[in-house]
Amino acid sequence: MPHVMLHLAAGRSEAEKRRLADALADAVTAAIGSPADTISVAIEDVPMDDWPQFHRREIVARPALLFRPPGYTL
Repeated sequence: MPHVMLHLAAGRSEAEKRRLADALADAVTAAIGSPADTISVAIEDVPMDDWPQFHRREIVARPALLFRPPGYTL
């Protein structure tokens, strides 16, 4: 029962987020074999002005959860 939670810099359209959610679900199926009907995807917009605080709280402070760290620093 995979649930993908994506935090995304605000500004994408609903159509873009739907395409992204579908692509993420397809990637989960391809990577670990989960049936499509067991995968859920949530997308939370983060305003750009809030990204540095989000980055510190969710990325920098939780390195054990990162399987792919970003290639940038703030």
